[in-house]
Amino acid sequence: MEAHQGFQTVDGHVDAGEIRIYALSTCGFCRRAIAFLKEKGVRFSYMHVDELPPDEKQSVKDMIRERYGKPLQYPFLVHNGTITLTGFDRTQWSRMLGLS
Repeated sequence: MEAHQGFQTVDGHVDAGEIRIYALSTCGFCRRAIAFLKEKGVRFSYMHVDELPPDEKQSVKDMIRERYGKPLQYPFLVHNGTITLTGFDRTQWSRMLGLS
């Protein structure tokens, strides 16, 4: 999917499809979203956009806007390359990812 190298992968025993999270290292909602996925044992990848060099950061923002038709808001979840959610709502994320 995204060919960017800035992703960190978190292994888990739950395969809920391909999950990519665009986050900020300073964002409380982003930290809660990542902790939630870890707590549920979900396999996923995430990127702290604020830790990228300026040109790469802009490239990621442009890609999100072009590919998904919306601005990058955090956390930004991409599920199986097509479905996106912005912000962190535990119930909404659980429903979309098939978690109980």
